[in-house]
Amino acid sequence: MAKTLSSTIHRRLNRALSSWQAWSCALTQRPELVTSLSGGISNHSFLVAAQKQRFVIRLSGERLSLTPPAVEFAYQSAAAAANIAPAPVFYCPEQGVLVTEYLDHDNTPQRADAVARLLKSLHSVEAPAYHLRWQDSANYYFSKLTDKQKNQLQSEHRTQLQKLSTLWQEDAIVPNHGDLLLANRLSQGDKLYAIDFEYAGFAPFWCDLAVIVSGDQLNTAQAETLCSAYLERPLNSEDMNKLAVFVNAYNYLESLWSLCETSRAK
Repeated sequence: MAKTLSSTIHRRLNRALSSWQAWSCALTQRPELVTSLSGGISNHSFLVAAQKQRFVIRLSGERLSLTPPAVEFAYQSAAAAANIAPAPVFYCPEQGVLVTEYLDHDNTPQRADAVARLLKSLHSVEAPAYHLRWQDSANYYFSKLTDKQKNQLQSEHRTQLQKLSTLWQEDAIVPNHGDLLLANRLSQGDKLYAIDFEYAGFAPFWCDLAVIVSGDQLNTAQAETLCSAYLERPLNSEDMNKLAVFVNAYNYLESLWSLCETSRAK
């Protein structure tokens, strides 16, 4: 059963359901709400169904990502074409609506080599060359903080920006998912799929690796196994140092994001 919805979300959901004839799939009737889906802090997602087909409707809240909705849609479309993401069937950025096919999934443990294969596939998709630099995101999040928070973080923020600028100059830029946490990876046996491309953009491949290492709370041995599987070679000391720097940068970015979310929730 769906949880009780606010009147605003209820209206937005009904409006999204009423757009079904514009969805890029063969439907002859309006989908019906099945249930609310968990996950996401500012977004609201719902499972809907019609004619034995199931879809996910995501209603976006206030975006903290700098990735434009059209770029997100293009990245998910490219990943779907590569068979590593559910296909999007409709999006309306003006209404903050994204509809994708629903992907059946299971709880198969995710092996490091499977995660590495997913990453390599994502980093090879034909996606728009939208460059999403962590330093730009950090500045955007920083601008959302209170004056007191800014004063407390000013010195660290300058230091982190200098580090990020250096990292972006040294490494090859590839299409990144940007938020490939465990909640955004779905298993079908040994096959993995990615969802939620809200933070997608071109960035060093180390960014996606750092997100997973930090977000999945991998220990040193697990992180080395993942990165070795991705690079297809043993890691050297330079690799481990590079990973540590990117993980540290991601943790700073995540702390700013969390401060923004906390301030917004008050």
